[in-house]
Amino acid sequence: MGKIMQINLTCGVGSTGRLAMMLHDESINKGYESRFAYSTFKPILSSAFKIETRFQNYMRRGLNKYIGKKQIHSTPGTNRLIRYIEKENPNLIHIHNIHLNSVNYIILFEYLNKKQIPIVYTLHDCWSFTGGCYHFTKLQCDQYKNGCKNCPDKSVVDDVTIGTEKAYEIKQDLIGGNQNIHITCVSNWLRESAQSSYMGKMNDVRTIYNGIDTSIFKPTISNMRDKLGISKTDFVILGIASYWDERKGLDVFRKLKDTLTDNEKIVLVGLNEKQINDTKGFAYGLKRTDSLLELVELYSCADVFVNASIEETFGLTTVEAMACGTPVIVYNSTASPELVSSDTGFVLKSNDIKEIDRAITEVKTKGKAHYSKKCVEHVKKNFDKNIMVKNFMDLYRSVLSGK
Repeated sequence: MGKIMQINLTCGVGSTGRLAMMLHDESINKGYESRFAYSTFKPILSSAFKIETRFQNYMRRGLNKYIGKKQIHSTPGTNRLIRYIEKENPNLIHIHNIHLNSVNYIILFEYLNKKQIPIVYTLHDCWSFTGGCYHFTKLQCDQYKNGCKNCPDKSVVDDVTIGTEKAYEIKQDLIGGNQNIHITCVSNWLRESAQSSYMGKMNDVRTIYNGIDTSIFKPTISNMRDKLGISKTDFVILGIASYWDERKGLDVFRKLKDTLTDNEKIVLVGLNEKQINDTKGFAYGLKRTDSLLELVELYSCADVFVNASIEETFGLTTVEAMACGTPVIVYNSTASPELVSSDTGFVLKSNDIKEIDRAITEVKTKGKAHYSKKCVEHVKKNFDKNIMVKNFMDLYRSVLSGK
């Protein structure tokens, strides 16, 4: 039937790593040969190909730190990846996240375009159609529509050594100019944003929502409250992120604490050591966990999940919380409103603490059980992994058949 290669920063770890692994497994189930190339963290797949050797990784990180010009230093690893592609000779390559400077995307796409290998490219953020930023909503920037000529984000300007305008032009040429690339976006908001950029001229830009394994993410008996020292009668407000900053809404929880009653407890997951110490006065702080079972216990023990981020290209934690029967509160910003129905939670005006407090009070009054069944049904109907996997298998089949 053919050979498919997944390329992602991680293999089976983190949100994109888990999603790519689902597609790897299903490709094999459908009779394809499947390969997986990754950049960082220990893979769950023993046969996965590591793009950089350990020495190349150390060298790249050192040169990035002391010299800059980050894309240049990922060249040895990228050439190693190209040799692996040459050896395996896949019929289709599915690219996920390849930024964070572990892959030289210029060299990679020049090679792929020359070889005319069909590509499915899943956008998990905005990097591929901007001059270098992953998100632009907080800065209210729309320069991605016309070329990223005057980037207002100093951190991006410092990171993109060739300049944001030049980086945008290169992506427009290498990605936008290749009609063998099929773009999938994880939300309608992301697709519409991509189509407002140079990608609007590409033949195939579509939405395929992320999916989760609802046989794992489901309402589960949890002893997490006992582990944290929280009473069974307390009302638990949960926030989870892979990392926390102002964009993810950490300041919102700081302000929210002033509105809460004594039996309303905040639990935040994904904090670093400093943040855990800084939030001790108002939250039970935990480090990031990649344990799915621990995540399920956390979601299940909560009475409500709050995603206070204003920049979400999808919002996997929001969906995972609903799958575990927990109602959610999100802001009416970027992709978050697409995920939530009136039966499963609340979509609120951004940065309005009073609205969050009112929504929490409503959940507390009605009780979590009022929402739980609808939450689970909503996720199974719209965001189950089988829906996502089927959509990608249909796309693979269409691309490989030349239709």
